Amino acid sequence: MGAIRWRLAVTYIVIIALAMAAVGGVLADYWSSAYMRDLEATLFRQTELARGLTAELVAAGAGGAGGPARSARLEAMVAEVGRSLDVRVTVISADGAVLADNQNPPEQMENHAGRPEVMAALARGRGSAVRPSATMRTDMLYTALRVDGPAGTPLGVVRLSVPLSTVDAAVARFWWIIGGAALAVTLLAAVVALFVASRLSRPIEEMTETATRLAAGDFSARPLLSGWGLTGPGAGRAAARGYEVARLATALEHMRETLRSRVDELTTAKGRLEAVLFSMASPVVMTDKAGRIIIGNPAAERAFGAGAPLAGRDVLEAVRSPELADRIEEVAGKGGPKVVPIGLIAPERWFNVSLAPVRGDAGEVTAVVAVFSDVSAMRQVERLRRDFVANVSHELLTPLTAIRGFAETLQEGADEDPTARRDFTKIIHNEADRMVALVEDLLQLSRLESGRVELHPTDLDPAAVVDEVAAVLRPQLDAGELTFENAVPRDFGPVRADRELLRRVFMNLVGNAIKYTPAGGRVTVSGLLLDLQPGLGRRGGASAGPGREARFVVEDTGVGIPAEDLPRVFERFYRVGKDRSRASGGTGLGLAIVKHIVEAHGGRVWAESKPGKGSGFWFTLPL
Repeated sequence: MGAIRWRLAVTYIVIIALAMAAVGGVLADYWSSAYMRDLEATLFRQTELARGLTAELVAAGAGGAGGPARSARLEAMVAEVGRSLDVRVTVISADGAVLADNQNPPEQMENHAGRPEVMAALARGRGSAVRPSATMRTDMLYTALRVDGPAGTPLGVVRLSVPLSTVDAAVARFWWIIGGAALAVTLLAAVVALFVASRLSRPIEEMTETATRLAAGDFSARPLLSGWGLTGPGAGRAAARGYEVARLATALEHMRETLRSRVDELTTAKGRLEAVLFSMASPVVMTDKAGRIIIGNPAAERAFGAGAPLAGRDVLEAVRSPELADRIEEVAGKGGPKVVPIGLIAPERWFNVSLAPVRGDAGEVTAVVAVFSDVSAMRQVERLRRDFVANVSHELLTPLTAIRGFAETLQEGADEDPTARRDFTKIIHNEADRMVALVEDLLQLSRLESGRVELHPTDLDPAAVVDEVAAVLRPQLDAGELTFENAVPRDFGPVRADRELLRRVFMNLVGNAIKYTPAGGRVTVSGLLLDLQPGLGRRGGASAGPGREARFVVEDTGVGIPAEDLPRVFERFYRVGKDRSRASGGTGLGLAIVKHIVEAHGGRVWAESKPGKGSGFWFTLPL
């Protein structure tokens, strides 16, 4: 019996103690909640007052591009409001920067954009929170109201806060009233609650920590589930018996493996895609449906970036092709791939652009990929081929027409006149020679361009080569009443080049100068040794050493070349105006041959001229 009573007594005592504790807890919670509601309402009214006093100062500091700024007047007003209301007052800009605070220097406070009451106030106009303060190191009640600008744009937040020490003190006093009667039972309940809570919360905490680490990308995290029989060999049996925590742990472990596998796959796929994209020599860009560039590979940055990143720019702005912008919009709307030929002006380039849509999970077009294939070289080759065929046909047509005309004239009876027969046959012979020279020049140019000409370089004296050329062209110089000067220094030293090809270069350049220099003019050939470092070149008198080049120029006092024609004088069949027409008797290939011969020796060639004052044709030979 005694045992039963004891058990009953203990049961009653436990029930009473628990009931008293429950009632006391409910009453204390109700009283605390009511006290908190009143305190929050009062604090909101004070916050409204503080906003009214500081809103104008916050708006006045919002004139700059960066939003509201700190000001001495704002800090003074915040200090005055905090002193009057005996609360902590904080003014925060829309980006979370603390503008003023009456208890802490604002410049030492961290950004408040993530504070719940600030986020709620910016989103809904007002917000409140109960949480520990990072600066005051105590639980605080926060209320916040949004400060709007004249156009309704949020400028910031005015926040008031008070410590909850007064609420805690009131609740403590209430507990003293009912605490004496239930002290022993409360202590026992506390021990039991702690024990049970510890048992219940430990696996949850472990899994929460595991989930947090998984979210951060640490896939080595696994729930320990210590003390529940859910680790080691017993884990499978615990899960089989239906423990909720065990099933949750199993699901978490499965999620960990799945996430790790998916992330590995995505990382590998991303790495492969980036490797392919960024190693492509062709420009590749991806745009959204509106034509704004999302990403561009390095080739696209070099082709269209103009020193600025492509991401974020409109494709029309970057590529400057309305046709491409229209086709991207069409692909984004209809979803079909396209190939668009586009031409750019400055600099002149041609591309074939392959456009393909990028679709989302639902099949809708989310972006467009554009791959640029540069066909400028093909276009240039095609244009050169057409020009070459047209030029050759035109150049051959003139002598052929003359030969046919004079041959027909001879056939019709002119051969009976000895003088006419002699003149006509001479013309036919000259025109045939002209065609032979043209064909020979074409063959020579073809061999040079194809690289089939073998160079036989030897050490030679350039002054002697110029003397040979002058001797060959002396009749033309005399006929044109021209003065020729070989100004290449006699102690110039040897240059290494193919003698016949170098002789051809001087022959073409001097011959050109003779043709386009009027009677009484002068043709001069000069040479100098030039150090490759700027400022160290000097005329003759020294042997060539490493890092030097020989530079030659053929100058005349002829008709000159207009500046706009200078870049093209070395093109095949290019002629400058009437003064440089085919009446001069040339094939139009001489300068092109000069250019290829010099480049075959590793040199370079260019022209300088002033119309009416003469021209100078330069070329270099490396030493």
